[in-house]
Amino acid sequence: MVGASTGYKNTNLFFEAFVKLSSRNGFDIVCTGSGSVLAPEWRTYTSGSTVHMLQLSDEELVVAYSGAIALVYPSKYEGFGLPTLEAMACACPVITCENASIPEVAGEAAIYINDNDPEELANALCDVQKPAIRELLVNRGIEQAKKFTWSSTAKTVNSVLIETTMQALNLREINLIVFPDWRQPEEVIAEELEKVIVTLAAKDDAQYTTLLIDISNSDGDYAEMLLSAVSMSLLMQDLDISNGLEISLVPQLGNMQWEAFLPRVKARISLECENKDQLVAVKVENLLFLN
Repeated sequence: MVGASTGYKNTNLFFEAFVKLSSRNGFDIVCTGSGSVLAPEWRTYTSGSTVHMLQLSDEELVVAYSGAIALVYPSKYEGFGLPTLEAMACACPVITCENASIPEVAGEAAIYINDNDPEELANALCDVQKPAIRELLVNRGIEQAKKFTWSSTAKTVNSVLIETTMQALNLREINLIVFPDWRQPEEVIAEELEKVIVTLAAKDDAQYTTLLIDISNSDGDYAEMLLSAVSMSLLMQDLDISNGLEISLVPQLGNMQWEAFLPRVKARISLECENKDQLVAVKVENLLFLN
C-alpha cells in the first residue's frame, strides 16, 4: 500500500479484507508514504503477519512494486493517482476503486472493487494470485503505463496552457494585432492607438473584431492605464467602443504560444513606432499587412 492513512486513502478497507484471507499468514504487508508505526486500529487485522512501515526512495519503491503480489489502492479520491501507474510500469497488478480520476489513469489494466466492500476486495486479493488473471493484468498494465510518459504529459499540459491563453485574449472572427513600441513617449503611443481604435470601431464588422495589442516590452499596469486614458478620450469625443470592438492586451508569450496564436490572427496593422525586436522574434512575415 502507498500513502496508507485513515482518510480518503481508505486504508481500513484493505485490513478488513486482509483478515478474511485464509492464507493471510503467508503474506507480508508493505506500507509506504505514511507513518513509521502501524495504527492501533489496524493491528487486530494483521495478527500473525509482518507489516513493514517504510519510507522508500524512488529506487526502493521500484523494487517493492516489482516484488509485490499487488498494489492495493482503495482510495476514495485522487487528483491523479500516480501510484497506480508506478506499479503498472513495474509489472505489479493493481487493485483499486473506480473513483475520481483513477479509471482514466488505470484504464482496463486494474481490478476494480467497491470502496466499502471488504468481501469484494478479499476476492480480488485471491483472484490476483491466479496465473491467468495475473498475467493479463501485468501485460495490460505495462501497456497502460506507456500511455503516460512525461513527454506526452508535458504536451498535454502545454496544450491546456495555450488554450487558456487563447481564452484570455477574447478572440473573435476577425483578429488584428499591433506591436506598439512602449518606449516611445506616452502621447505618441496614445495617438497611434487612438487612430487604430477609431478606424476599427467605425467599421460594420466591429462587433466581430478583436484588436490585439502587444505589450511584451511594457509593464502591464502602464499599458492598461494608457489604454484607459485612450478610451476616456474617445468617450469625450462621443465615441463609445464598449459595445463593439473588443480590445485585448497580449502579454509576453512563449514561442509555442505564438505558434498556436498567430494562425488565428488575420492581419497586422502597422504603426509608425513599432516594437521592431518583437516583430522579428514573433516572425510576423506571414501575416497580412495593413497600413
